[in-house]
Amino acid sequence: MKVNLMEILPDLAEYDMKSVIEIHKYGWDMEIAKLEKTYQYVEELVNARRKMCSVAVHSDPGGSTMHLLDELSLATMLIQPTYYKSVFVTIYSTLEATLKNLASAIETEVKVEKSLEDLRQHNGIRKYINFLMHNGIQENLIKDKSWNELLKWQDLRNCISHNGSVPKNDEMKTTLAQIGFYIDRETPQVMFHPEDVERFIHLVKVYMENVYNLCQKTFNLIIK
Repeated sequence: MKVNLMEILPDLAEYDMKSVIEIHKYGWDMEIAKLEKTYQYVEELVNARRKMCSVAVHSDPGGSTMHLLDELSLATMLIQPTYYKSVFVTIYSTLEATLKNLASAIETEVKVEKSLEDLRQHNGIRKYINFLMHNGIQENLIKDKSWNELLKWQDLRNCISHNGSVPKNDEMKTTLAQIGFYIDRETPQVMFHPEDVERFIHLVKVYMENVYNLCQKTFNLIIK
């Protein structure tokens, strides 16, 4: 893995720093790159440690390596799933804050038909995307397939944050199953795997790329 910070972060030269939208896009690209690389780095460290423990246990399965077997179980059953869940919540929070900042910047620069205050009945990402939709961006363009999937991940985030990762009813279980999370009686809590984190990272990157492209075409805000 690359560890040089300049190789990890997006190239500033690829962005138009006179464009308000491009400046915000650079900020998002930088944040998601940092989060993605941090996740990958920690995942590599933990997997390297797991591999070392596994090799030691298989080469000497006696009592001297029992503590390593315990460590393997701890990493598999607790440490990594908890870490994956934390990464997901952090990325979701970053996404929500990014959309909030983008909507606020646009509201400051243009005359809007509906303000963020007008949309106070909405919460979180719905509020900020509805703001963009009510102020020039076509609904079918910004509320696309990725958006519909993102709303299900929002339900997952709320399940984690507000209900201890336990789906509150069968309807929630059905929603989570649609994005690959299956709940049973033996393990009532949502369990995360590395591919879940990677799927979510890919989803938000694709969706936000569309959001910024639409905002650039619709508002085209230039710093004078």
